[in-house]
Amino acid sequence: SYIYIWNLQTGVLERKLRGHTSFVNGVLMAPDGQRIISWSGGGENAVMVWDSAVEDASVTVSRHSSGVRSLAISSDGTRGLSGFGNGTLRYFDTKKWAGLGMMEGHTSAINSVQITRDCRFAFTASDDSTTKIWDLRTGRCVGTLEGHTGWVTAIALTPDDSIIASVSSADDTVRFWDWKVGRCLEVLRTERDSAPVSVAFTLDGT
Repeated sequence: SYIYIWNLQTGVLERKLRGHTSFVNGVLMAPDGQRIISWSGGGENAVMVWDSAVEDASVTVSRHSSGVRSLAISSDGTRGLSGFGNGTLRYFDTKKWAGLGMMEGHTSAINSVQITRDCRFAFTASDDSTTKIWDLRTGRCVGTLEGHTGWVTAIALTPDDSIIASVSSADDTVRFWDWKVGRCLEVLRTERDSAPVSVAFTLDGT
């Protein structure tokens, strides 16, 4: 239930933030560099916002009936998406943390969320073995990427938003997609004893 802040140059633990009452599923730094956002499950099912400069200065901005499994903030910091254990997706305003709509389409938990830089599209990876594409202007699912044979653990977008990578620790593969046409470009297979659980692109996307 703690959040640890490390100095990457020295490797020293600088602070430990206390506020959650259950396990923390994830944490990210907002684009403004001033706020830390964390989310939890285990019955607490909360999204909390922290002042990165003040110890334990947090505000619980939302609580939910299902565990918050994933969260993403738009590149301009004004919008956010949270994915839940029941397969639903919440679109919200990060200024007032007010909900802008709920989206449904997955049949199982959402493990990872990504938003394009122009905030027009979003992507969600789920335990139902699919990655879905959402039009944030309408709140509708406009595509489903299918190919994994087990839960999709994580997804990542290239910096130009042209390619999405999806990872499944169930089928031990990483898939690269041209999401605009729904085509799988390449499949990388890993060793059985080293199942992939996360994925990221370099800043130049290469």
